[in-house]
Amino acid sequence: IWDDHLLIKDNIYIKSFIHLDKIFTQDLGQGVGVKFNFYRPLQLLSYCLEYRLWGLNVTGYHLVNVSLHTGIALLLYLLVYLLSRKKLVSFLSSILFLIHPLATETVCYLSNRADLLATSFMLVSLNLYILWIKGKHIGRGILSLLFFLLALFSKETALIFPLLLVFYNWVFLEKNAFKKTVPFFTLLSLFILFRIFFVSSSLSVFKNIDSFYQRLPGFFSALLSYLRLLFLPINLHMEYGKKLFYWRDFTVVTGILLFIALFYYALLLPKKKPLVAFSLGFFLIGLIPISNIFPLPFYMSEHYIYFSSLGFFMVLGYFLTQGLSYKKYKYLVGTAIAFLSFIFLIMTISQAKYWKEPISFYQRILKFEPNSARIHHNLGDAYQEKGLYDNSIEHYLDSIELDPGNASTYTNLGTVYGFLGKDDLAISFYKKAIDVDPGYALAYNNLGVIYQRKMDFPKAVDLYKKSLELNDHYIKTYINLSIIYIITGDFSKSLAASNKALALNPYSVEAYVNRGVALFNQGKYNKALDSYSKAVEINPDYLRIYYNIGIAYTLLDYDQKAIANFRKATGSPEVAVDAYYNLGVLYRKNGMIKEAINAFLKVAEIAPEADVYNNLAMIYYELGDFEQAKEYFNQAVALGSDNPYLYNLLYPSPEVQK
Repeated sequence: IWDDHLLIKDNIYIKSFIHLDKIFTQDLGQGVGVKFNFYRPLQLLSYCLEYRLWGLNVTGYHLVNVSLHTGIALLLYLLVYLLSRKKLVSFLSSILFLIHPLATETVCYLSNRADLLATSFMLVSLNLYILWIKGKHIGRGILSLLFFLLALFSKETALIFPLLLVFYNWVFLEKNAFKKTVPFFTLLSLFILFRIFFVSSSLSVFKNIDSFYQRLPGFFSALLSYLRLLFLPINLHMEYGKKLFYWRDFTVVTGILLFIALFYYALLLPKKKPLVAFSLGFFLIGLIPISNIFPLPFYMSEHYIYFSSLGFFMVLGYFLTQGLSYKKYKYLVGTAIAFLSFIFLIMTISQAKYWKEPISFYQRILKFEPNSARIHHNLGDAYQEKGLYDNSIEHYLDSIELDPGNASTYTNLGTVYGFLGKDDLAISFYKKAIDVDPGYALAYNNLGVIYQRKMDFPKAVDLYKKSLELNDHYIKTYINLSIIYIITGDFSKSLAASNKALALNPYSVEAYVNRGVALFNQGKYNKALDSYSKAVEINPDYLRIYYNIGIAYTLLDYDQKAIANFRKATGSPEVAVDAYYNLGVLYRKNGMIKEAINAFLKVAEIAPEADVYNNLAMIYYELGDFEQAKEYFNQAVALGSDNPYLYNLLYPSPEVQK
């Protein structure tokens, strides 16, 4: 869903460890040719590790997200216990955080792994820092610094972590502890310098023409909404849009008053209730990265509040057990907490179900944001994947009406018309995409596909080359080029294009197959077999490859190996007829007559042609069964066969007496 296609499914950087250097030096979206302006190498590294374990099976990715969320709840328990030494407060804070519906988006949204990683590492670092302050073990301090570094490599929100340490020292009156924050500020400074000089990603999160003064009211409106969702988590959804608010708006004024109140109590309570003061400060400091100091793509989003919400749950856990006359009304309060937990749990399970299927997911969001061009676009994508092209076109057109400046929507609409065989319409929308964004590489590639289908290979090649000028990481373009060069007989160029694709993704089955075809046509059968074998190793279920392997073994006179591969290829509808035919020929050559007959009969069953009946006639002639041979020969003649040699064998002319 959403960015999962870009960051996981189509991202070449997670498909092989050979891209590790790029993962740590380039933008988050570079592996798919999209500029995100995010630097989150550990997010990509986690996907890379998972891809090696379970490929694109989403169950594994969800399992990791759920495990990280659970681990964060355990770390929160430890943090609250270190701060309060109260097990019940720790338990309630962590369990309510764990099951709260507002966390659903963060956990279910696979592309949001960065929040889970950064939060995990910051909590580990904070717990180690507290243990270091309390126990004065330098090893804990070093480990705390290391986990802070891991948090920085996970998400930009970790930039605020040293402020959290300073606030902790101030609230809990840790003597001489401020100097222990110096290494963290030093590491932060070095990291920022590293980002500026060595990473091809801006520190700015999202480009925006609106000033900070214009964006800031939206933060206070969002604060009010966040608090409402924490107390009453209903109508949760993914799209809140990029809206601007006025300072006089009711939600903005209310949000400002709430912010002032929270800030006041965070400063007022350290001596009386240090845990509450720290929790409020934690919440407010966690809001800094989502306050639109750096422009964000949305004025608010449910996953934005994930880290900051930890402070809210610490306060909630405290007041549920230390306030409300808990000791006096222990069973009543306990029942209320159990009921609240049960309601949260049911709501979370219900909310998670929306993430199971993209179409219903986006349809639900449209109920809340019917004028969202982004959601109409994404729903169009979801319908396209299901082959529901009419629905897809409808939502793409709605998206264009709401946002006529999105080249991606025009391109996807062109793709749908291409699937429907309406090439002229497809070309017009691809050209419109290029008009809107002349640097959009995908539009050039897809336009090339249409011209390739029209057999206009020079035009297609020019468009593919233009696409690669704009984005030389797009594997499909190299694969398309390799196919064109095979068709036109330029096998050297096809080989070069396939090798380029494999340099980007060593696990591309198509690239290995195309390389094998190019090598085969150059007469390099053994090298072609190596390439085909690589493809089979990656995807043993791609049965069509076995036919190619069988042909290569046939030409190398390895009949038994050829037979074994043709047998596997018969499972592919694309090549089943040819595979059975070649099996028949090889069986006959190797004296396996019964098997040869069965293979040819299978061909006759699927696609009856004259040649197969001629083969059957010849086999039965050699067996001495002339009647059966004549029957098959006559069937061949009925299908247009003209085989005088076989005719003379079956119907010999009488000898002339002299």
